[in-house]
This record gives sequence, structure tokens and C-alpha cells, in this order.
Amino acid sequence: MPFGMGLTTDKKNSGQIVFTIDDNLSRAKIMFGKSWMLGVMLLCANLLLASCAQTDSTTAAPLPTEPVIPKRATAQVEQARDDLATRLGIATDTIRLVALEAVEWSDTSLGCPQFGKSYAQVIVPGFRITLRNRNTLYIYHSTSTRFILCRQTAAQ
Repeated sequence: MPFGMGLTTDKKNSGQIVFTIDDNLSRAKIMFGKSWMLGVMLLCANLLLASCAQTDSTTAAPLPTEPVIPKRATAQVEQARDDLATRLGIATDTIRLVALEAVEWSDTSLGCPQFGKSYAQVIVPGFRITLRNRNTLYIYHSTSTRFILCRQTAAQ
């Protein structure tokens, strides 16, 4: 976008200083004389408006408040939400999905082994589901048929 500025002296108006701005969106001619403060304020306002002008007709879509849940994970996310609501004794609508990640667990412990138990060493597809209630994050690990609350941490 072309942008031009000029500074001249206007001989007709008793030697006032004239500042001209042309950015193809707006044109301004500001005269500095006895009311130079008004001229400075108008100049600043015009520069601010010119810098905020939208250069194209596209607008960015608003960011979603929660990650998009693929169909194959909908049941697991809802089960994890229901489980957490039951554990905390709260309504499910107070629990927010923070992150959802497709993973391949290296064994049937789903990444959360318990001491003294043994697990089949097979690749298990599933999800890491991170939920938030107030200032605490709850991380669930899931498969297509089961889920476990693996850990909870303070939210940052």
C-alpha cells in the first residue's frame, strides 16, 4: 500500500506549517499554527487509524474455546468428563477439555503402569485427554474401550 507524507510551509495562511498524509485510504492535511496542539492530536489520530486499517477483506475465524473432538474420540472424552465430574462431585459443564492427542501406548498400562502389575507388550492406539477444573489439570489415558485417570497437576 503506497504511503506518503509531506511537510511544507503554506505561504497563503501566514506561514503555517502544513503536514500532509496520503495512504490511499485517507488523506489528511494538518496545519500547525496557533493551535499546534490540535494539529498534533489530529496527526496522531490519523496515523493510528491508518495503522489499524484492514488491508484485505478476509477476517480470521475466532479461536475455539476447546479442541475439536474427532468422532472416534467423542465417547472417550465424554466418559472421562463424566468420570471426573463423579470423582469431584461437580457438573460436567464445569470441566473443560484442554487438549486431546492421539497416541499409541507401548503396552496395556496405557502409559500409567502400577507397581507390581505386568502388562502385555503390544501397541495400543488411544488418546491422551487433558481436562481442567479450576486450577487443576487431569490427564486421562484411553483406548477405544477403556480409560484411566493417569495423573493430575496444578494448571499453569
